[in-house]
Amino acid sequence: MKVLLTLAFATSAALGMRYLCGDGCCTLTRPEADIEPAGTYIEARTASVFAGACHYNSELVTAGREALLAWRFEDGRVAGVALGGVELMAAVASSENLAQGAARRSVVYVDAAASREQREAALEWLKARHGSELGEIVAVEELSLDVSFDGELYTARAGDALALSGGLLPDRECCKMPYDVWYQPFTPIAGRIVGNSERFVWNETRLARAFENRERNDAFVGTFGPGAGGSCCVLPSRAAALGAQ
Repeated sequence: MKVLLTLAFATSAALGMRYLCGDGCCTLTRPEADIEPAGTYIEARTASVFAGACHYNSELVTAGREALLAWRFEDGRVAGVALGGVELMAAVASSENLAQGAARRSVVYVDAAASREQREAALEWLKARHGSELGEIVAVEELSLDVSFDGELYTARAGDALALSGGLLPDRECCKMPYDVWYQPFTPIAGRIVGNSERFVWNETRLARAFENRERNDAFVGTFGPGAGGSCCVLPSRAAALGAQ
């Protein structure tokens, strides 16, 4: 009997199934099918992503060496674990402007409010989807995170390490003058709009010196997930309402 049970457990594990046991009984369960995660993405750099050409060129070799990346999962399942409501952030740095292709180092922050299974699944997704953007991950921290976007204002905070707050360009100049939008977001996103960050604070000194920037067109905001990378300036969640006007 012991041999048969051992074989049964081994076979179920190989098939991605598992046994839930209690009160002397075991029930065979199958993991739910994975669903590609989707949600809100916020990114800020230490360089202007919307500016005149001269401004852009002056920063290309002197700035843009650090970036904040933030995700809030609204839906999705990885390794059978539902990720809705989970948040992730990362600090990324390089010795050159991040657009130049030099080696990168990063610290990843996972949502302390999420379950252990959710944190592990979210980290698995992040490494699989964005490992090249992150480069060498020097640390993974569990912190209190706040990644939010209400359609105009955005916030991204990871404990005392990173803080970002700002709003989308009110007149959507980035849509009217796309030739002055520089760089591409690290994550393919739909409805990409440039944000003006009121405050960008960096205290992740394992990667770069601490700093605080104010009032810069340094951010991208949009939605990630299946089909991302489409049109600019119309967020999918608002597209139907805009089309009805």
